Amino acid sequence: MLKVFKNHNPYIVILLFLSAIIFKFKYLAIDSAVAIWEQNALFAYLGLEYVKLNSFWIKFIVFVNYLGQALFLNHIVLKANLFPFKSYLPAFTFLMVSTLIPEWSVLTPALLNNWLILIALNYLMHFHEEDRKIKRIFNAGLITGVSTLIVGSSLGMLLVFLSAIALLSTWNFRETLLLIFGFLSPYYLLAAILFLQDKLDVFPLFLQFELPNSELFYNLNLMANMPAMVFMVILLLMSLFVLNSLSIRMLMQVKNVWFLNLLAVLIFIVAGIFNLSQGFSVWLPALLVLSIIFTNIWYSSARKWILSTVFYLSIIITLLLQWF
Repeated sequence: MLKVFKNHNPYIVILLFLSAIIFKFKYLAIDSAVAIWEQNALFAYLGLEYVKLNSFWIKFIVFVNYLGQALFLNHIVLKANLFPFKSYLPAFTFLMVSTLIPEWSVLTPALLNNWLILIALNYLMHFHEEDRKIKRIFNAGLITGVSTLIVGSSLGMLLVFLSAIALLSTWNFRETLLLIFGFLSPYYLLAAILFLQDKLDVFPLFLQFELPNSELFYNLNLMANMPAMVFMVILLLMSLFVLNSLSIRMLMQVKNVWFLNLLAVLIFIVAGIFNLSQGFSVWLPALLVLSIIFTNIWYSSARKWILSTVFYLSIIITLLLQWF
């Protein structure tokens, strides 16, 4: 199966769809469907907290979101030329690891916000290109600003973009200012609308940050999810080992993009600590970038039987962690 996903044949999407059904089967067939909007100020303001969906539609929306995000992530990665050859392995990896934590199968604002994070990642991969650079920087800030209104920890993406400006080219104050203006634009527009509605006093509710405390950490149920987290740490260590060997033949620009991806994971994980009331879903942006990093394992130059063993073993462990 690994050999099949290493192809970039459009028909592989059908196999990817079937893989998504296998990975999400427990959720689709057995688990209860949950949608959580109440904790999000923007969604409440838009009246989405009153939207009631039955179990079928919740599961359908979650499934379609994950499959669509996997394909979009795959497109972004291939367009950025991060790997030696084109394949559907990034999409497959994302679908696989997204099933490890039960909370990631809940319909939340964070899951929908992942589309904005993907758009932001697409801008990040091309920050070094001079063509339409000014437009790209402003749009990146704008998307990040909208994203933070949905999930506050998305602010980490702004820090990644600021690092990209300094790393991928000579630092430019004008570009930094443009990025910040783009980021603040959604807040300015929201404040203007609230002012016209005489509701400016609720504006602080849209700033979704909170100091972590022991109660929030306890609610995460870390022990129940510890096996899944240990498995992801093992995948991360293996992928970093392979990435280090692959980096020898990489262009400097590609190496810089990989560095920004690693930095994004770290920033997203730390930023999520300031949104713990949203549970594990707050780390969905980190999962997107981690999936890109994990994909390095399948591009290893190790013997085929070793790669196949690791591939099938990863699938088995993923499925076992869901059911037991």
